Amino acid sequence: MKHLIKTPNVLEDGMHVGTITRVVPRTTPQNYKYIDIFVKPDNTESEIPYSTPDNVSVNSKLGKVFEQVQKLIPGEEFDDILLIGKKVSFMTIQEKTDKGIFSRILDNTLKIVN
Repeated sequence: MKHLIKTPNVLEDGMHVGTITRVVPRTTPQNYKYIDIFVKPDNTESEIPYSTPDNVSVNSKLGKVFEQVQKLIPGEEFDDILLIGKKVSFMTIQEKTDKGIFSRILDNTLKIVN
C-alpha cells in the first residue's frame, strides 16, 4: 500500500472555522477513557483532534460541546454522531514538541456555528 506524505498542519494562532469529521473513543495505557473530536479546518487537508475525558455532565468539557447540540438531561444518553458534519469555530495555539510544531485547539473554545 502506498501512503501520501502530507505537510504538517500548523495553523496560525487564533480563531478558525472548520467541520467536525469524526468522533473517536480512545483509552490511554493508564486505562483513562477519552473522546477525540476531529476537526478539519477550512482550506486545509488535515484534521486536528480536540481531546476530552469521556465524562458527560453539564459541567464537563465534553458536556459543554454536547450541550450545544442537545439539552443534557441527567440519566439520558447523547449520541455523538450528532456532532459529525457540524460547522465549528475554535481557537488554536502552536505547540513545540520533540516531534515538531503542532496546532492545538484550546480547551473550551470549540463552538458550533450555524
